[in-house]
Amino acid sequence: MTSILEHHDTRIGDALRPRVVRAWQFVTIVSVLGIVLLGAAVWLSAHYMRVIEQNQLSADLLKAYNRADVTLCDGSLCARVDTKGKRWGAKGEYMPVQPR
Repeated sequence: MTSILEHHDTRIGDALRPRVVRAWQFVTIVSVLGIVLLGAAVWLSAHYMRVIEQNQLSADLLKAYNRADVTLCDGSLCARVDTKGKRWGAKGEYMPVQPR
């Protein structure tokens, strides 16, 4: 009787072994893909945070241009400046532009 049980136990073990191996392969592949997807999500988040920061700086500059009294003069940028305002630059060559 024990030999019959051992024989059936061996047959069941032999039959299940490929399924167990496939299950572990599946778990490994899904885990690796999950880690890769998580890494890609972190990288994309960091990348687009930098893009958003750069666009925010550009938007702030465009808002400042929009508030300033500037126009085109024969293809060049002209501005109505505040001659009594504080000067900027190493030699004081920059003056604030008056608002519209």
